[in-house]
Amino acid sequence: MQNTPPEHRSVHDLEGHSWNLELIISGAAIVLATYLPEAVEDYFYYYLQYMSFDYTGSMYTLPIMAYSFFKVVAWLLIVAFVAHLVMRAFWVSLVGLKEVFPHGIRYDNIPNVSEDVSKYQEEKLGSLDVYMVRLDRLCNQIFAFAFLLAMSGVGVGIAYHLIFGVYQLMDGFLSEAASDLFFRMVFFVFIGMAVFMVVASALMKNRPHWSKKYGTTVARLTHYFGKAAMPLVYKPLNILMLAFVTNIPRKRYYMVFSIIMVGFMGSVLLVFTDKVSDLRGRHLLEPRHFFSSGALEFEVSPDRYDNQRSSPRRVPSVSLPADVIEGPFLPVFVLYPRMLDTRLFALGCPEYETDKNKPRDRRLFLRDSQNMACLNRFFQLRINDSIVAQPDWMFHQKPGSITKGLIAYLPTQGLRPGKNTVSVHIPSSGKPDSLERYGAVPFWLAPKD
Repeated sequence: MQNTPPEHRSVHDLEGHSWNLELIISGAAIVLATYLPEAVEDYFYYYLQYMSFDYTGSMYTLPIMAYSFFKVVAWLLIVAFVAHLVMRAFWVSLVGLKEVFPHGIRYDNIPNVSEDVSKYQEEKLGSLDVYMVRLDRLCNQIFAFAFLLAMSGVGVGIAYHLIFGVYQLMDGFLSEAASDLFFRMVFFVFIGMAVFMVVASALMKNRPHWSKKYGTTVARLTHYFGKAAMPLVYKPLNILMLAFVTNIPRKRYYMVFSIIMVGFMGSVLLVFTDKVSDLRGRHLLEPRHFFSSGALEFEVSPDRYDNQRSSPRRVPSVSLPADVIEGPFLPVFVLYPRMLDTRLFALGCPEYETDKNKPRDRRLFLRDSQNMACLNRFFQLRINDSIVAQPDWMFHQKPGSITKGLIAYLPTQGLRPGKNTVSVHIPSSGKPDSLERYGAVPFWLAPKD
């Protein structure tokens, strides 16, 4: 009798008891995964405030596409781990049932049915043992697929941050046009390399002389390119993918792969379109014909009011402390994201030149005075149809968050009770001589007697 190698015995032992660990891991993964959609949302808004240079072109499209990808991955992880937990728990119940009824399903003992019906059910349903084995294999596959999905998300995230990190680094040394050109070149080289390696591997499969001559070079290039793009997950991700690909029949593989890709990319496109519409103040997925289309004057959005906002990071362009104002002053907060720097420089706002001969406090005062004078020219504040000539802006950071901007305390004396609208306008990106609305918030004034 041939002895089983020790490593094989240990693998078989782990397989026999892995369902215990699977239930624990799935339960913990579900709890952690439920935080992912909100984390993706918060990180996206953090990016818009602190890293985005402009809301146009590739620097607008690519971040939203990445956001859509990670949002879909986050929800798919929740679905995959929940499905695994439910199916594995069901399998455990069948194991317990098998212990109680070791003969499984006795089709010859089904009450109140004929023999033909019993045979038909036995033919379609099969034995309990066979069903348990198939269910166990399916649970294992779903569990592995969930981790494949998680590592794919991590790998794509690492690759995206590497490309974007290089762009951020080069932006400090190159002009805006040169850094944008450099980013496009790096991005298309990255995509071109990936496409080249896939096409080259496919072409060499049916051309032995090509494979003999270039196969090792392409394989080495693919290996090191993958390790460079996904340094932490390349090897485990490849092991999982190859375990699936090399054991699934080709016809079934292509069918399942096509269904997954169509469903996944369709979901990404849907989330992308919805987010673009949301950033433009529209409601893409609103089924009601006569509900708000996104006009700021006719909608009370919770994000615009500090006492109703769900996340401290999702601060809109203009916000108020509450929808009902009772005090003598109206605090108006205006968000200052990084992307406004481009427009401020276009307006002619200079960078402060430090004079080291002056005291530090004086230098800080002069710098902030110059910056504030420029911001006063940039932001135009209005209440209803009246322009606020001297809003007396102050730099401000939202309590409990990293959101920064300007705040003005406007006296409510002289405003009409009831509904009013505060709005902020900035120079238009297309026509610097004209203004465009940066944000608007309705509020209701209820002065105390």
